Amino acid sequence: MIQRFWLLIFFILLAFSSKAQNEYIIKLFDKFSNFYSKGDLINAEQVLLNVLEYSDSVPQVYAVAIYNNLGVVNTLLGRYDRALVYINQAEQILILKNNSEELADVYVNKARVFGIAKEYDKAIEYLNQAIKFYHSCRTSGLGLKNKISSAFLNLGLTYYE
Repeated sequence: MIQRFWLLIFFILLAFSSKAQNEYIIKLFDKFSNFYSKGDLINAEQVLLNVLEYSDSVPQVYAVAIYNNLGVVNTLLGRYDRALVYINQAEQILILKNNSEELADVYVNKARVFGIAKEYDKAIEYLNQAIKFYHSCRTSGLGLKNKISSAFLNLGLTYYE
């Protein structure tokens, strides 16, 4: 669910950017979306890595989506250490921007990696941080409520494990 959120954000932001500058990147992200939806995670990852090659021209807000999606793809591939490297890169960008909702989304993904790796204390710590950040958001709505609910559900499942 979180990865779809980042994908949607990425497309919206690209739509408002200079078309000439981002046409190739948009095509690459379309390819990522196709590969990801078909379950072809290896090619999905490769496409995102190709997008990162243009990191000089990719604004930070796009980089967050790319790094977070690379984290999700690597988690699904069982490459937890590599997933954490990418998720940490997204986290560092967001800490500098002081964006609490997006940072909470990254923390939920980070907690998922720690939960899978059976590092439950770390998973619980990041889920609690995510819930705290979600509650500090100035916006409200069904999307945010769903994220909070999901974070609490994951927290309960982690405690159960």
